[in-house]
Amino acid sequence: MSILNKGNFPYINTDLPGHRKIDYREYTIYWRLRDWSDKDYWYCEIFKGNAFSNFCIEHFVPKKILKRIKKDQTTFLCVCNAHESFHSIVLPLYQDLVLKSNLPPEKIILISESADLHLQVKKIANVLGLKPMNVEWSLIFEKNVQKESLDINVIESRSINIPQKKFLNLNRRWRLHRPTLVALMASEDLFEHGYISLAKSDDSMSWNKCMPIIMDYHSVDKEIFDKISKVKDQLISLKDMYIDNKDLVSNKVGLGRDLIPFYQNTVFSIVTETNFYTDKGWESARFLSEKTFKPIAFRHPFILVSVPHCLSLLRELGYRSFHPFIDEDYDKELNDFNRMKKILAEIKRLSLMSNEELEIFRKNVSPIVEHNYRCLQSRKTHLYNRDII
Repeated sequence: MSILNKGNFPYINTDLPGHRKIDYREYTIYWRLRDWSDKDYWYCEIFKGNAFSNFCIEHFVPKKILKRIKKDQTTFLCVCNAHESFHSIVLPLYQDLVLKSNLPPEKIILISESADLHLQVKKIANVLGLKPMNVEWSLIFEKNVQKESLDINVIESRSINIPQKKFLNLNRRWRLHRPTLVALMASEDLFEHGYISLAKSDDSMSWNKCMPIIMDYHSVDKEIFDKISKVKDQLISLKDMYIDNKDLVSNKVGLGRDLIPFYQNTVFSIVTETNFYTDKGWESARFLSEKTFKPIAFRHPFILVSVPHCLSLLRELGYRSFHPFIDEDYDKELNDFNRMKKILAEIKRLSLMSNEELEIFRKNVSPIVEHNYRCLQSRKTHLYNRDII
């Protein structure tokens, strides 16, 4: 029993029209996350759910393997949405693999970074009147940060006595919630209290391009709209915001020793995760990327700017959050605009702490950050069946 195509598995990239291709690869870190010796697996990685609409599975999976997946009890198709958490993959996978290619859904394993993909699978399966596919939740970013934090002396990141700034906010791609939060921090005159990165990335966005989108999307919330309107012109003329380097095109998934001084010289992190908005049309999975695990590795308390109940997810994994020293009521807020305003209010409160309040805060959160660091280092499992966790 083994991975049947180990050393030559396909990565199917259908992200952009005209750039759809299959790359064959020899190794993936996912192979280290579980025991593959109990059954036979034919493994592939995809980026989007239309992978098998563009590349019919019968064209690159041997017929004898497809027959085994359909007929025997020990051969499975493993589809990994590598490093992503897209819920939009589920329906097209059912359409292409189950309805068109007649693969039994119970013989398909989906690996995702979404903690909630199993719920989407059950929903789609119920609508279609089919059995659910198997789902495994991967924490590959936690594993990567764990490994890197062992390789560098992250204890150096402990805060110095008098930090220069209150917060650290690292941004790369201009996902809508990130420039929106930065704009709101500008409206509260909070720039001077933190280190903020937001500049040209691989999505080629800028304040000039993004501002109309921000204003239009948030026009239904007068408070947010008015705050951003107040600083609109200021932001459009703002220079690129850099911290440790000027390369915001490359994906900085690693810890990086160059970030240690910025963790040393700040009190808390503002973690703008991948997903935030939950309305229809948005990818709204609870997704814990390296952005969340970096402050844990650097022993930094943090506010998590994400979809609801992400802090609950961390606690489910054994980590501790920072209530009551940080008001974490935002994590329970289902309304995206209200959640953003609650996060902004807490950033402002913490940024305006006096030196005396600062020392009390750091003393109170110290046992929590130490617990979280130990939890990160001791984690042995990074792949879960969500139905039994």
